[in-house]
Amino acid sequence: MTSEETIYKSAREEMVPDTVAKLMIAQSQQETGNFTSAVFKDDNNGFGMKVPSIRKDPYIKGPSVHANLSEGKTPYAHYDNLADSTKSLVNWMRYNKIKWSDIDTPEKYATVLKSKGYYGDALSNYLYNISRYYDKLKGVVFRYSKPIAWVAAVASFFIVGYGIFIITNRKKLK
Repeated sequence: MTSEETIYKSAREEMVPDTVAKLMIAQSQQETGNFTSAVFKDDNNGFGMKVPSIRKDPYIKGPSVHANLSEGKTPYAHYDNLADSTKSLVNWMRYNKIKWSDIDTPEKYATVLKSKGYYGDALSNYLYNISRYYDKLKGVVFRYSKPIAWVAAVASFFIVGYGIFIITNRKKLK
C-alpha cells in the first residue's frame, strides 16, 4: 500500500470525509518533502507532529530518533507506522475541535491549521504547497469501504443462505 493509500484509509476509518482525507495526504506531502524526510522514513511521522506537552496521544511512541532535526525545544514524535501517525493527526484535530464539515478547499484547510497553531510558516507558502499536491489528488479515487459495510454484507450473506437452507430443507427438518 502506498503512503497516500495508507493515509487515506486510516483517515476514512476515523470517519474523516473524503476531501479532508485527501487534504491530509497533501499536508503529509508538504510536511515530509513528498515522503522523503528522515523523520518520515525513520519515525513514521507523516505530518511533522511534535510530542505534545499537555494533550494525550495514544499513538505517539516517544520522541523522534532525530532529536537534532526538531525545530525548537519540542522533539518530533515517533510512531510505529504511518497509520498511527494519521490517527494522531485526527486525534489532534478532534482535540482542537476542528469541524471537518467546514473544510472543502485547501484554503480553508490551511487556514484552520494555521488558526490552531499547527504550523509557523506563512499561510501563503503553506497553502501554495498543499494546493499543489492536492490538485494532483482531486481526481484520484482511493478504494475504501467502511469496515461496518463488510460486516453487514457478510451477515446478510449468512442470513440469506440460512433462509434458503431452511426453505429447501423444510420437509427434512420436520
